[in-house]
Amino acid sequence: MAVPVGNALFGDNYLSHAKGWKSWLFTLDHKRIGVMYLVSILASFLLGGVFALLIRMELWTPQRTIMDANTYNQMFTLHGAAMIFLFIIPGIPAALGNFVLPLMLG
Repeated sequence: MAVPVGNALFGDNYLSHAKGWKSWLFTLDHKRIGVMYLVSILASFLLGGVFALLIRMELWTPQRTIMDANTYNQMFTLHGAAMIFLFIIPGIPAALGNFVLPLMLG
Protein backbone atom coordinates (compact mmCIF):
# COMPACT_ATOMS: atom_id res chain seq x y z
CA MET A 1 0.00 0.00 0.00
CA ALA A 2 1.42 3.36 -1.00
CA VAL A 3 1.50 6.13 1.58
CA PRO A 4 1.17 9.71 0.31
CA VAL A 5 4.20 11.86 1.01
CA GLY A 6 4.17 15.54 1.93
CA ASN A 7 1.28 17.60 0.67
CA ALA A 8 -0.15 14.88 -1.57
CA LEU A 9 -2.42 13.74 1.25
CA PHE A 10 -4.25 17.06 1.48
CA GLY A 11 -3.98 18.18 -2.12
CA ASP A 12 -3.27 21.64 -3.41
CA ASN A 13 -4.55 24.54 -1.31
CA TYR A 14 -4.25 28.31 -1.40
CA LEU A 15 -1.29 28.36 1.00
CA SER A 16 0.86 25.86 -0.89
CA HIS A 17 -0.27 26.45 -4.47
CA ALA A 18 2.76 28.53 -5.46
CA LYS A 19 5.85 29.54 -3.54
CA GLY A 20 7.57 32.89 -3.16
CA TRP A 21 6.55 36.45 -2.45
CA LYS A 22 5.67 37.16 -6.10
CA SER A 23 2.98 34.49 -6.00
CA TRP A 24 1.44 36.30 -3.02
CA LEU A 25 1.88 39.80 -4.41
CA PHE A 26 0.39 39.12 -7.86
CA THR A 27 -2.29 36.62 -6.86
CA LEU A 28 -5.90 36.68 -7.98
CA ASP A 29 -7.01 34.14 -5.36
CA HIS A 30 -9.54 35.69 -3.00
CA LYS A 31 -8.29 33.64 -0.05
CA ARG A 32 -4.71 34.88 -0.44
CA ILE A 33 -5.95 38.45 -0.80
CA GLY A 34 -7.97 38.00 2.41
CA VAL A 35 -4.89 36.69 4.22
CA MET A 36 -2.87 39.68 2.99
CA TYR A 37 -5.59 42.00 4.31
CA LEU A 38 -5.47 40.23 7.68
CA VAL A 39 -1.68 40.61 7.86
CA SER A 40 -1.80 44.32 7.01
CA ILE A 41 -4.62 44.89 9.51
CA LEU A 42 -2.56 43.11 12.18
CA ALA A 43 0.41 45.35 11.37
CA SER A 44 -1.82 48.43 11.70
CA PHE A 45 -3.09 47.12 15.05
CA LEU A 46 0.48 46.71 16.28
CA LEU A 47 1.34 50.24 15.09
CA GLY A 48 -1.66 51.66 16.96
CA GLY A 49 -0.62 49.62 20.00
CA VAL A 50 2.86 51.14 19.93
CA PHE A 51 1.29 54.60 19.88
CA ALA A 52 -0.92 53.60 22.83
CA LEU A 53 2.12 52.35 24.77
CA LEU A 54 3.93 55.64 24.14
CA ILE A 55 0.88 57.54 25.40
CA ARG A 56 0.69 55.40 28.55
CA MET A 57 4.43 55.78 29.17
CA GLU A 58 4.02 59.55 29.01
CA LEU A 59 1.15 59.42 31.51
CA TRP A 60 3.13 57.25 33.93
CA THR A 61 4.23 60.26 35.99
CA PRO A 62 2.71 63.75 36.33
CA GLN A 63 5.73 65.53 34.84
CA ARG A 64 6.98 65.30 31.27
CA THR A 65 8.89 62.04 30.72
CA ILE A 66 9.46 61.12 27.07
CA MET A 67 7.67 63.72 24.91
CA ASP A 68 6.39 67.26 25.03
CA ALA A 69 2.73 68.31 24.83
CA ASN A 70 2.65 68.75 21.05
CA THR A 71 4.19 65.33 20.43
CA TYR A 72 1.74 63.79 22.91
CA ASN A 73 -1.19 65.29 20.99
CA GLN A 74 0.24 63.97 17.73
CA MET A 75 0.66 60.47 19.20
CA PHE A 76 -2.90 60.56 20.53
CA THR A 77 -4.24 61.55 17.11
CA LEU A 78 -2.12 58.96 15.28
CA HIS A 79 -3.29 56.26 17.68
CA GLY A 80 -6.93 57.11 17.05
CA ALA A 81 -6.52 57.40 13.28
CA ALA A 82 -4.58 54.14 13.01
CA MET A 83 -7.04 52.19 15.12
CA ILE A 84 -10.17 53.53 13.41
CA PHE A 85 -9.14 53.93 9.76
CA LEU A 86 -6.52 51.16 9.48
CA PHE A 87 -7.89 48.52 11.89
CA ILE A 88 -11.60 48.73 12.72
CA ILE A 89 -13.08 49.96 9.43
CA PRO A 90 -11.18 47.60 7.07
CA GLY A 91 -11.36 44.65 9.46
CA ILE A 92 -14.68 43.05 8.60
CA PRO A 93 -15.40 44.13 5.01
CA ALA A 94 -11.89 43.85 3.62
CA ALA A 95 -10.37 40.83 5.29
CA LEU A 96 -13.34 38.63 6.06
CA GLY A 97 -15.29 39.85 3.06
CA ASN A 98 -12.54 38.88 0.64
CA PHE A 99 -11.91 35.55 2.32
CA VAL A 100 -15.38 34.28 3.20
CA LEU A 101 -17.90 36.00 0.92
CA PRO A 102 -16.86 34.29 -2.36
CA LEU A 103 -17.06 30.92 -0.58
CA MET A 104 -20.57 31.70 0.64
CA LEU A 105 -21.76 32.90 -2.77
CA GLY A 106 -20.37 29.84 -4.51
